[in-house]
Amino acid sequence: IAATLFQSFLTIENGERGIVERYGRPVRDLLPGLHVKLPFGMERVRRVSAPERLLPMPIGYRLIDEKLGRSPMGPEKEWLTGDSNIVEIKASVLYSIRDPRAYLYGVASVTDLAPLSVEPRSPDFAIRRVAEAALTEIIGGMEVTDVIASGAESIAVDAKARIQRDVDTLGLGVEIVRFQLLSAGPLASVEQAFREVQDAKSQRDQSRNYAETAAAEVLSNAQRKAQMTRQQAESLAERLVLDASSEAEQFAALHASLGDVRSPAAIARRLEMIQELLQLATPEYISASKEQPAVYYTDR
Repeated sequence: IAATLFQSFLTIENGERGIVERYGRPVRDLLPGLHVKLPFGMERVRRVSAPERLLPMPIGYRLIDEKLGRSPMGPEKEWLTGDSNIVEIKASVLYSIRDPRAYLYGVASVTDLAPLSVEPRSPDFAIRRVAEAALTEIIGGMEVTDVIASGAESIAVDAKARIQRDVDTLGLGVEIVRFQLLSAGPLASVEQAFREVQDAKSQRDQSRNYAETAAAEVLSNAQRKAQMTRQQAESLAERLVLDASSEAEQFAALHASLGDVRSPAAIARRLEMIQELLQLATPEYISASKEQPAVYYTDR
């Protein structure tokens, strides 16, 4: 009786969900609280995390290695970029179990890829394999500089969408909450050379930017001077045209007024011309008499 009672009652903790299996077949779901089941192996309960609880899945390293201070294995942390370079990446996938039954029974057990290890693992490792495949596809389409320098945000967004698509296709019953790219860098053996190449590229870009800025400034000054010269020429041309037009109008008006020799304007103009001639002439005094009057010649 004591053994029967001990095996018939169980408690589902907060943050957990339970699936009751009767001879291996799921028959009902359990929420947090005290529950009763059939004893002696007729029914057993499999526990999973509640949907509101976030679970981490490391990519590129293992939590046990992280706690023990051990470095991940080479193939586990290395990814090949689109320009045939190798980068070391550490990432983390945060997920929640949305459908406990799909999570437990949607896929078969996933084996560990470690050498000489054939131990079946939980469906969590299916998420790991899916995330590694998605990350391999994304990194394979990028250059190493984009991955290391500025690609963290775009990789995180793209990886989250691809992982969610693939786990939905597999029917894992999980929701990918966030993908975090913790670190991305070159191999330790070539890190110094990579930094030197990056510094050289940075200096090259700075020199190019300086040259482009200087060229733009020279071009701007030349365009400004050309614009000023063009405006001055246009202004001078307009002034000359206006002066010529004014003189032409004055000449036309004078010509019209001088058309009549008896007009006051014509008489005044003749007087002005006589005055101008007199001012230009050099006077000469010639003696004369009544019998021989003087004759004056001029070259005008």
